[in-house]
Amino acid sequence: KASKELNRFQKNIDLISKLFKFDDTIYEDFSILDYGGGDGYISSIFSDIFSTLLDKKVDYCIYDFKQWKNSKGIYFDLNQNKKFQLIILSHVLEHNHSPVEILNEVLQYANEDTIIYIEVPDQRYLLFKGFLGKKFGMHYHVSFFSKTSLERLLNKCGIRMYLSMYDFSGSYRGDSMETIVAVGRVNKSFTKNKAKKSLIYELISTLCSVFIKLIRNLRKNIF
Repeated sequence: KASKELNRFQKNIDLISKLFKFDDTIYEDFSILDYGGGDGYISSIFSDIFSTLLDKKVDYCIYDFKQWKNSKGIYFDLNQNKKFQLIILSHVLEHNHSPVEILNEVLQYANEDTIIYIEVPDQRYLLFKGFLGKKFGMHYHVSFFSKTSLERLLNKCGIRMYLSMYDFSGSYRGDSMETIVAVGRVNKSFTKNKAKKSLIYELISTLCSVFIKLIRNLRKNIF
């Protein structure tokens, strides 16, 4: 489980680094807002990583509807007038009926060059359950995404510079999970035009996701 999580963070940090490939942005201050972050698990790890890389203290704040007893972070009051350099939405948007509203809300706490990090489960395989007439879904997952729809969400909220990926070998706290990850920069001085993915692209990637899910379930049953 530890190796899966290390691999997860490596891939996600690699994706963030690509946004700075031709940029020499230097952060004088760096702080993290973990929106819907629960106990702050992911933001605490990002805080350690960035504090090492930037050679400075990196504070992280958590916003959630309730305070988790195991949290080591500071809980954030959304009424505060504070800006952050990294805003995390990790496994949050799938629990909300209005992802656009949520993302617009957190952007109030973004500065120029703020990094937006979004991670959601890839549950497109549920479509095939529906085609087979089976019940699917979880009562606490109310929004579902593809890579294309996540990019459109960023565009709709004014984030034009972004990268995204399907992670078929992703994890969540060490448990295997197919995920979709997107990172964006709020920077208005940069423009990044990305070609819209075709229906064929999404269909093939969905079939891959379903195949991987089937193989993973078979391995669980066998071993």
